[in-house]
Amino acid sequence: MRNSQCATQSEPASRPVIWKRSLLVALLLVLQACAARPYGDIDTLLADLADLHGSRPDIVTPDDVHYLTDQQKSEFLDYFNRLELSAYPAHQRLYFYMKDKESGFNYQTETLPAAETLETNSGNCLSLAIRTTALAQLVRLDVGWQLMSEAPVYDLTGPYVEKGVHVRSVVYSLEHSQSDGDDRLNPFNRGITIDYFRSGRERFVANLSYESYVALFYRNVAVEALRKGDVDLAYWNAVESLRFAPDHPDALNTLAVINRQQGRYDEAEQIYRYAISHADDKLTVLKNYRSLLAIMGREADARRIERQLMSMPDSSPFHWYQVAQSAMEEGDYPRAIEFFYKALEVAPYLHEAYAGIASANYQLGNIHSARLALTEAMEQASRRSAQRVYKSKMAAYYSD
Repeated sequence: MRNSQCATQSEPASRPVIWKRSLLVALLLVLQACAARPYGDIDTLLADLADLHGSRPDIVTPDDVHYLTDQQKSEFLDYFNRLELSAYPAHQRLYFYMKDKESGFNYQTETLPAAETLETNSGNCLSLAIRTTALAQLVRLDVGWQLMSEAPVYDLTGPYVEKGVHVRSVVYSLEHSQSDGDDRLNPFNRGITIDYFRSGRERFVANLSYESYVALFYRNVAVEALRKGDVDLAYWNAVESLRFAPDHPDALNTLAVINRQQGRYDEAEQIYRYAISHADDKLTVLKNYRSLLAIMGREADARRIERQLMSMPDSSPFHWYQVAQSAMEEGDYPRAIEFFYKALEVAPYLHEAYAGIASANYQLGNIHSARLALTEAMEQASRRSAQRVYKSKMAAYYSD
């Protein structure tokens, strides 16, 4: 099933994990009893970490990202200057060209530069925004970028939790592009939205500055590199993104994930603590920091963050599912049930959470409750393999 997720960020997990599309809210939290060195600025922190990740590789520049070949420019301008389109304003002619290219577009999760997106007619929503931007620049039209949110869908798969947001571009008229004053920055100024992946559930979140839009590209590349196992490329692209969006929580979180994956827990903690002190949006950082503290055996610190997180609105069930699984390992079955239900408040179709409730109730001797929860898990599961597992468990429950 196609999805419109394109701006991504990875989080580590030792359990089956949840893929989420969401925007997260901020919370200020002061942590106590932490032994790691505090940092006052990101440059000092990165200077201490740089030697751990090798020499900085060649990283594409924003101009490289928006580069078009001479042939691509010629083909677009030939279309743009057609006589039969001369009565239409410039931004509408660009829109027509993009619509013509939409046919046969191959949606994929990888973020591609403009030339490759045009050549392969593929990419994700950020790739489309990059292609739109490159073409708009060619004919001197203003283009804006909008962050969108939509109803989340969750699935348990893969080694990371990836959160995604949808990005779309808006191309403005030539008159708008040539105007002076603050009117050019007015988000309500008329323009044409270019967005191929509308689901009908989108909600406007914010306009992005050019710097934020470019930083998003580097963060995407970092996550894609991490997914492929190239941790050094992931690190340096995350660092590059911070040049355009200082202290962005997603970039800092990716840096921490990289260090955690390599077993550098102290360095990961330093990054989490810096992000907690400096980033505006701290929710994902706090959840991952809690997980790291649990791995490090610092249960008291982990529980303190957990209590803070309980009061936070969260559009992803992953954190609660992970905490519930940890409680199961500890044999704290009532607490596990509490957090499985917390996950279901966000994703009521999450069959794994119902299965967890069933297992916890079974361990407590609540066989009837276990059967009811497992029945719900079977109804919600779409994969036949999961249904077979649940049917086998149900047979065991009825044999008791």
